[in-house]
Amino acid sequence: MKRGTRMSAAPTNKQLQDRFRNELQSVLYPFLLLSLIAELGNASRQELQDELMLRSGGTLEIATASHQRWMGRMEKTFRVIEPIGKSKDRAVVRYRLTRKGKQLYTTSLKEIVSPLSDLLPSTPTD
Repeated sequence: MKRGTRMSAAPTNKQLQDRFRNELQSVLYPFLLLSLIAELGNASRQELQDELMLRSGGTLEIATASHQRWMGRMEKTFRVIEPIGKSKDRAVVRYRLTRKGKQLYTTSLKEIVSPLSDLLPSTPTD
């Protein structure tokens, strides 16, 4: 090892948990938004954020700005959700799944989520 360089310490369990949570959330969050809209029929941005926080027991706490970006991407980039009606106030706009969103959600359940249940233990392990 060169003089003056240090090996970085291995990450702590807490650091690993935080990183794992963040990475998992980035993949899972849009799917959960689709799932909630499919279940509720339609919902506002705030209702969706509140419901995800409530149902996850606070595990999926996400900054409002990040939530807003996800909603925008799902609407404008991916076109899997659409607003119901028109309003300049985003807080009152309600969203529903597009036909593409319904297909994506159904396919994801069938081809990704259901097979995962075979890999995961039925009860948590220590």
